[in-house]
Amino acid sequence: MSARDVNQLIKLLPKLSPSELQQIHGRTEFLITSRSKQKRLDSNDEEHFYDSIVTVLRQAGITSVPPFSVFRRQSYYGYYHEKFGVIDKFVEEYFPDISKVQKLKLYMTLARIIVAQMRKQNLPLGMGIICKNLHRVYELFDEAFPGYMQAGLMGLIIGAKPRKFVRTAR
Repeated sequence: MSARDVNQLIKLLPKLSPSELQQIHGRTEFLITSRSKQKRLDSNDEEHFYDSIVTVLRQAGITSVPPFSVFRRQSYYGYYHEKFGVIDKFVEEYFPDISKVQKLKLYMTLARIIVAQMRKQNLPLGMGIICKNLHRVYELFDEAFPGYMQAGLMGLIIGAKPRKFVRTAR
């Protein structure tokens, strides 16, 4: 719907009867609620990505990583929660129609890329340093898979359909 259509709709509202306004109110409230519930159903993404990081860290020999329920009460969680928005945006931008299984594969791939970069830089592996580097997901992904983002081939990495997309400056 265009901005013009929305403006026309808003101009019509004062002309409607109370029962018509009540119908519109009920319908819009339902739509807003159902969409926010859908978003809440996907709110486990933060935990799934964390679990992917934990798996990769444990494969690297780091066993002192707490489960997500404990991590949520630690000081790094606020920073993780904030920076996970970049991961979520990356997934929405480049993998909008992937299945939950493909998203889990993607999370594991991203966790491996981030941990590999931390090792390459000789940084100590742990959730703190990983949280501080989550915002670099675009850069790290492009470094791990050069040209895939520009060519729209990123879906091939997780078995999704390729998507023709050329990224412009952020």
